[in-house]
Amino acid sequence: MAKQLKRLLPALGCWAAILALGAVLAGAQTLVDPPLFIGNPATCPNSTGCSYVYNNETIGLGPSSLDIYDQGKSGSSTVGTIVLLIGVPNQTSSFTAPQISSFSIGGSASKSPGATAQLGGTNVYMGSWNTSTGYATQFSASSTQPVTSAVGLQDQGDASESFTNWQQWDANAPGIGITVNPTTGSFGIFAYTINGVTLNQTGYVTLNFSGALPLGTFAVGYGCDASTTGACNPNGNVMSTPFTQAGLVDATPVPEPGTMALWGVAALVFLGGGLRRAWA
Repeated sequence: MAKQLKRLLPALGCWAAILALGAVLAGAQTLVDPPLFIGNPATCPNSTGCSYVYNNETIGLGPSSLDIYDQGKSGSSTVGTIVLLIGVPNQTSSFTAPQISSFSIGGSASKSPGATAQLGGTNVYMGSWNTSTGYATQFSASSTQPVTSAVGLQDQGDASESFTNWQQWDANAPGIGITVNPTTGSFGIFAYTINGVTLNQTGYVTLNFSGALPLGTFAVGYGCDASTTGACNPNGNVMSTPFTQAGLVDATPVPEPGTMALWGVAALVFLGGGLRRAWA
């Protein structure tokens, strides 16, 4: 009997590993439908044909604008407030998140005359943030749930929006290389609210910021689907962003023309001084 058990142990170990792997993969699956994708207004405003930043995950963004796109099933549409969450690496409540300078709609989206898009705004769906600065919380290794839950939003949203994924992508994605300490580091989470905009299937809203989103900043959307009844709840009408389609700022701001001109003047002065010394 002992010999038989000894022969069975390797097989049992393999089955245990397979089951554990299955549990991990199940936790990473996208369970939320319909989802809200993040798009790049310059390259893929409707989230179609977007280029992934790293390892077939996350959509590359510039620092000054992004789209929130309804990629849900036929007949899906948002109802009420749409929430945008940004996660800024190694920043806290002292960081000044940029305001929304303007916004527009595309595809099958609609906008009421009194529509607004702002940093902060009224807390909704049990989420909690500063209504003026938009600051919500620190997202760190101690946050065992996805970022939407860390902010207090109803339902967990998409489980793949974890601190571990964010930390690893900032560290390893080409052109980013930002270190967020895996045990003591964090992302400062800030919330924006959009009201009076309805995203029907294939509809999107473009948000333009007054300042630059820092390199390595993540962006995810959250909303409520009108195709089911009741408030946003864990029973099927939450709309959120899977990690695969989260936005990730992988481009640094281009200097303004005035700044470039100043650099040019400085270079000429430096060059002129060198020439004078050479002729002296």
